[in-house]
Amino acid sequence: EEENIELKDNYFTLLQKSKVNNILNNSKNIKSNILKKQLNEFLLNLSFDFEDKNHRDIHFQIINYFYDTGNLSNAYQMSKLLDLENNENIGFYKSIELNYLLSTFQLEEVCNFKESSNLNFSLENNFLEKIDVFCLILEDKNSEAELLNSIMQETQDSEDLNFQNLFNWMLNNNKEIENSEFKLDKNIKKELIFLYSAMARIAELPLTEEFLKVDSNNLAIPIILNKSVPIELRLKAANQSFNNNMIQIESLAALYRSVDFNSSQFNKPEDTINALSNNINIIMAYYFQLINIQIFPSERLDVMLDFW
Repeated sequence: EEENIELKDNYFTLLQKSKVNNILNNSKNIKSNILKKQLNEFLLNLSFDFEDKNHRDIHFQIINYFYDTGNLSNAYQMSKLLDLENNENIGFYKSIELNYLLSTFQLEEVCNFKESSNLNFSLENNFLEKIDVFCLILEDKNSEAELLNSIMQETQDSEDLNFQNLFNWMLNNNKEIENSEFKLDKNIKKELIFLYSAMARIAELPLTEEFLKVDSNNLAIPIILNKSVPIELRLKAANQSFNNNMIQIESLAALYRSVDFNSSQFNKPEDTINALSNNINIIMAYYFQLINIQIFPSERLDVMLDFW
């Protein structure tokens, strides 16, 4: 006989940390979007007593789960419940806040971060120093940015080629490769990917598929909005975002309509489909447009059947 378990508001907070950790790790394998949504809503609505160390630890585990699964907005939302002044994980929560602001392109808030925060913490990979350099460039203080970047390079534990390449792009120091495609170095620091994305957008650089692979949930929107990105990658990001319920059908349709096809391609659909056979994202946009230019319902139905 199946045992029905009612998930009460305090269910997680009564468990041991190891048990919560096992539940959250196993939850990463859920394939159903409906179940994911229900679980996320349940976790977001839990109540915590932050005077209790076990509650704080479980709260931290849940935020880390959201961050690992690409739900940066949920991680940020939960972290804002805390008074971080004496919190043992303040550095982690502050990095969540910075990454959320970067991912949503709230650059003024990013650059005011130090003024609004009590900086009794440190972040790995010189995150705060790199934010300072980035903001100096935004303020057209290039000389100061170069000086601070030079000092940071001398004191950092390991070189960050991605940041340095983007730094040079923003200062237009890479004129000899101005028309080439920026690619991420293989040693990607995931916690800095949102900073890389913001720098690339400011420099009007086309983001590559590597950005999407690192964090498809949070970096899809910047890729979709960046008109310097090849349309195929923008479509791929849009299709993934739609399937993950991150954008509405109207937004996906608008991007489909933006793809430029000529009359010859519409007049010879079989030849066009064959020519695009290795590019499913462009084919989706082509069929969308082909269906919508049909005058009679029967013709539209024929194209839809051909699509299926």
